[in-house]
Formats: sequence, C-alpha cells, structure tokens
Amino acid sequence: LFANAKIIATSEPTVAPTTITMPATATVKVGETVELPIVTDPFQANAEITYTSSAEAKGTVAAKSGNNKVAVVTGVAEGSTTITATCGNVTDTCTVTVQAAS
Repeated sequence: LFANAKIIATSEPTVAPTTITMPATATVKVGETVELPIVTDPFQANAEITYTSSAEAKGTVAAKSGNNKVAVVTGVAEGSTTITATCGNVTDTCTVTVQAAS
C-alpha cells in the first residue's frame, strides 16, 4: 500500500529565548574549570547561545560539548573576567573571579 512512501526527517524549528539567566558570580582556580548553567525562557529554547570572556588572559569560556546551555570557564590567571552569554538580542553576564591554584 505504501511501497513508494518516503520518510523525510525534519529538524525541530529553532526557538529563540526571550531571556537568558546565568549565575551573577562564580569562582574558579587557575588551571581548573567551572560550569555555569544557563536557564532560558522558554525552557525549550534551542537557538545557539554564544559565550565571550571580557578578559581571556584571566579566564576563557566555551559551550559545554553536547550542551549549549552550559558555559565552561577555565581559569587562566588570577583576576576576574565577565562572561557574557548571547542569543540574538538577549544577553546575561556573570563575573568570574579567578583565584591562585592551591
């Protein structure tokens, strides 16, 4: 009956968040990482979130592999950096303090 039917895979439509919320502050030691969870509204938002560090000499940031709603910050040198999460026109920031390794 359906011998010539084709299955067409479609991806989910992109849903952009109306808000992004991340922790206001975090602390990490030099050479270590800290994960910053991102909460979006709506929760099911799946548009790509990009992350930047205001001072990469102090701390770098990247999306967690396989989970774009988690920013991974690596401590580089003592000091602080502001991590910004952006999706379209929506942003939030987190001030990360980088402490000396113990």
